Amino acid sequence: MENQISRLLVFLSVFTLIIGSGYVYTGFRLISGLSTQSWISWLAWTLIFYVP
Repeated sequence: MENQISRLLVFLSVFTLIIGSGYVYTGFRLISGLSTQSWISWLAWTLIFYVP
């Protein structure tokens, strides 16, 4: 049983890494595609909304 759980944990961590790198790659492509001004304004809006 413990072996099964550890195997599941390894699978989940690898899956998370793949998904995370995919998000980062997509994010970088979107950022490079956008103009610098819109990137800065997006960052400003994110800070305004997420910083309490």
